[in-house]
Amino acid sequence: RDLIIKEQQIEVLISTLPGLDSSEADQERYIQELEEELKVAEAQRQDAIKEKDQILAKLDEVIRSIRRP
Repeated sequence: RDLIIKEQQIEVLISTLPGLDSSEADQERYIQELEEELKVAEAQRQDAIKEKDQILAKLDEVIRSIRRP
């Protein structure tokens, strides 16, 4: 009985694997799309880091100017 349950669990896991209904070309196209999304996300992350650094520099200037009487 445990063996039957395990077999059913394995079948469910296999059926949820990506790409079983896709051709190799479809999978490659999907991977390329994901790579492009990753490039865009990385560029946005880099822009956010630059913006954060600029804001921190401005904040530092403001704090330093407040400390000086």
